[in-house]
Amino acid sequence: MGNECGMSVNYTDLRGESIEYKMFFNKVFLTGKNDGKETKENYSINGVLVLGNEQYPVEGLYKKETETDESESKLYFKAFTSADKTSYIEVEQKIETETESNGTEVEQEFIYSVYDNGKLKERTRIKYEVEDDELELKMSITKDGKTESLTFSDETDNGERVINVRGNIDGQPVKFKIYVRQDSYHYVFEDGSSSDLERDDDDDDDDEKDDENND
Repeated sequence: MGNECGMSVNYTDLRGESIEYKMFFNKVFLTGKNDGKETKENYSINGVLVLGNEQYPVEGLYKKETETDESESKLYFKAFTSADKTSYIEVEQKIETETESNGTEVEQEFIYSVYDNGKLKERTRIKYEVEDDELELKMSITKDGKTESLTFSDETDNGERVINVRGNIDGQPVKFKIYVRQDSYHYVFEDGSSSDLERDDDDDDDDEKDDENND
């Protein structure tokens, strides 16, 4: 498509609906700084967002800051779905990495918003944190003035991988555990009931996949 960079995002929302898009874009250098200790780079971006069979023009910004033991990048863009630019998809992505003597801490935040005639229709927020081999994933969706959310905490119980899930769906609190086993997921609910779901061999247990090349 004549663009130097590509980005692909896949995730499943709280309703089990799969969201997938690809973006192809060019970066134009705006400003930068390098004092030997810290590097800062700011770019404008333009390209196209591919969503299903549709393509939408994209405009945005990309920023990157790097120090000796930490880095941060921010990507912000709008993909316009109407000619007058009042309807659009807005995406914000932030990635922070900090390296310490005891390991690396990674925090990612992804916000996907849909606007129609300048009004927010729906917003999905995903936050992913890894610290000391502990993983936590937070997901929320805001639509029609209501917000639903789930938090996934990845832990180990007697040598078995367990995902603790808590949140609010349809105005009701939810809480359960998922035991990740070789060929199945074993769900245990607060009332003591349980169920099993066959595990797909190709399942990598990620609720969100990002594959980005911004170089």
